[in-house]
Amino acid sequence: MRVVFDDMDPAARVKIFKTPTTAGQGDIHKTDGSSSASHFHASLAVGDTYFPSIKQSEPLKDQVTDFFRCAKAGKQPISDARFGADVVYVLEAIQESLKRGGVKVQVASHESLIPPAKLNIPLVDLKANYRRIKGEVIEAMTDVMENTAFVLGPHLKRFEDNYAKFCGTKYCMGVNSGTDAIFLALKHLGVGPGDEVITQANTFVATVASISNTGATPILVDHDEYYMMDVDQIEAKITPKTKCIMPVHLYGQMADMDKILEIAKKHNLLVAEDASQAHGALYKGRRAGSFGDAGCFSFYPGKNMGAYGDGGAIVTNNEELATRIQWWRSWGCKVKYHHEIKGGNSRLDCIQAVVLDIKLKYIDSWNARRREIADLYSQKLVGVGDFLLPKVRSENVSVWHLYVVRTEYRDEILKFLNGLGIGAGIHYPIPIHELNAYKGEMDGWAGKLPRTSEFAKKILSLPMFPELTNEQVDIVVAKCKEFFATHNGSLTNGSSS
Repeated sequence: MRVVFDDMDPAARVKIFKTPTTAGQGDIHKTDGSSSASHFHASLAVGDTYFPSIKQSEPLKDQVTDFFRCAKAGKQPISDARFGADVVYVLEAIQESLKRGGVKVQVASHESLIPPAKLNIPLVDLKANYRRIKGEVIEAMTDVMENTAFVLGPHLKRFEDNYAKFCGTKYCMGVNSGTDAIFLALKHLGVGPGDEVITQANTFVATVASISNTGATPILVDHDEYYMMDVDQIEAKITPKTKCIMPVHLYGQMADMDKILEIAKKHNLLVAEDASQAHGALYKGRRAGSFGDAGCFSFYPGKNMGAYGDGGAIVTNNEELATRIQWWRSWGCKVKYHHEIKGGNSRLDCIQAVVLDIKLKYIDSWNARRREIADLYSQKLVGVGDFLLPKVRSENVSVWHLYVVRTEYRDEILKFLNGLGIGAGIHYPIPIHELNAYKGEMDGWAGKLPRTSEFAKKILSLPMFPELTNEQVDIVVAKCKEFFATHNGSLTNGSSS
């Protein structure tokens, strides 16, 4: 059977000929200028022909309708933009061949002409996290607005009670940032001008800036193999001016709190924990923030438990400390217009409080997913290039705020991954004592913090967030392998330094 489609014939758009042709196929290919179509039709028997009823329609409309139907069903259309582009590539190759006397011309492949799409695997995906709880968040925010309870309302009190219980402490005070959390904790623990606070050198600047803003002097120690405060260096830094030790629970795991508390007790020192990257982390079964005289948290959006804006909190078992911070954060008022102390303004607003209270319900499961992702990285990145993978202290249950590897080729692989659309990053590229903010004041630390100074040039953070899929982890790993395979000849030790 032969089927002929002729859109120009409204009476018989489709003709079906059941009888084979009576003329030879050669008759179709005439070279005398006559119509090949007329020869084609002449070669067909017309005795057994029928014309099925075909509804009149616009071909372009039919094609577009089919395209949407395929898109909805998840099927590849027979003809789409890719198909059209391939036709153009063939026509261009024909034209080029004619120009060159009929020589063979390689038709460009579709893939060779279209640049690869960006992978779009971010370092942190806040949108994906928002979509998981969008309905709850909008409902809770609406409740705040309907009740116009924006500042120090019942929503904040509920979150503070829930977070204190979560951390295993008696009190929680919401403030406007993690920086203020550290500053206010130190200030109301009595740290001020003339005092020294021992902390680690490989932290974010907010840790030491908060110390500086009390008038005290930050004293730095290097980090250990886990990137935590090297507890073996603490006692050598203690002087008669030392008032407090501030461990930083960096990247999601905790410092050696037993040793730190032992040293603090021996020398009659305060302990304030910077737990801004460790929401829910455990050391010997106890939560971050519950060990010291105060625990300080940031709720910056990118944290494991981030608000939709700035926010922070202080947790403690010290009733007097809690009371004074509650007064100070609202201009020193115990009762409105009764200013008991010279205070300030640092309050976590209720909109942020309801967001955090919702996230608090899920934080343990989200952190568990982070551990699964970290385990996948640690299994699949073994032996990849010169990567040195992170380790976790046996007493710790890390919440993997960051997954940080070390490599001599950090800058090169960072550029490579970012160019592909993989959001690798650096935490943190410049050590505290090398920042302009502390130039002069900390010149004496040069060369005395070797791990911090050396590793700042080598550390690389890979994508880490609970919505990261196993397939995305595989892509990140594959691209890391590809980097070392394709750049092997051009890499030399120390090139990134």
